[in-house]
Parts: sequence; structure tokens; C-alpha cells
Amino acid sequence: MKYKIAAYDNPMEAQKKQLALLNKPKAIPEEYLFRSPIWTTWARYKTDINQNKVLEFAKEIISNKYPFSVMEIDDKWSSSHGDLEFNSTLFPGKNELIPFNKFLADYLLLRSQEDGRSTA
Repeated sequence: MKYKIAAYDNPMEAQKKQLALLNKPKAIPEEYLFRSPIWTTWARYKTDINQNKVLEFAKEIISNKYPFSVMEIDDKWSSSHGDLEFNSTLFPGKNELIPFNKFLADYLLLRSQEDGRSTA
């Protein structure tokens, strides 16, 4: 793990300096991302999350034909806050989520084409 320690005189200065380090978007996101809801696991499960709950939640959204643009897996998907890898206890088949994500992406592509939206 690599990290840097920074000290600033006040929170405003710290925020401005850290935001300057982030990459800025290169283009405006697709309009459907603003028009269709972002579904988040936090709304239903808070921190009580696991692979089965995520998959069931996504399947429920699709089976009810609710519109969506993004499926956000919120808190506790990783072992520690800030980790960028799935908690293997809660998400033992994380590779199973990849094909499911492909299914979701294909579904969104199909829906966007039906609605006349661009997906590029």
C-alpha cells in the first residue's frame, strides 16, 4: 500500500488541493444517467450487504421493469473502508458478478436502444 500524508492550514485548503489531484471528466455523461434512477443497496440494506442480496435486488429491479442507469453497491462490500477489492466472505463468487454485470450492461444497452438513447 502506498499513501501520502498531507497537512494543511484549514479544511477548505485541504479540499481544494485534493480536488485538484482528481481527473476531471472528459465529456458530459450520457443523458440517461440523469434521467433514470441510480439504485443503491444502501436504500434497502444499509451495511447488511452480500452477494446474494445484490443479485436479488438487481433481479427485482429488472423483473419489475423499473428504469435504472446505475446499480451502486454501497458500504461494506470491501473488507475495510477504502479497499478496492470485494470482501471474499460476503462476495465469495465475485467473478459471478462480472457476468451478471455484463447482463446488466446488455440490458441497459437494449433498453437505451428501445428508448432511442445513445450508449456511446
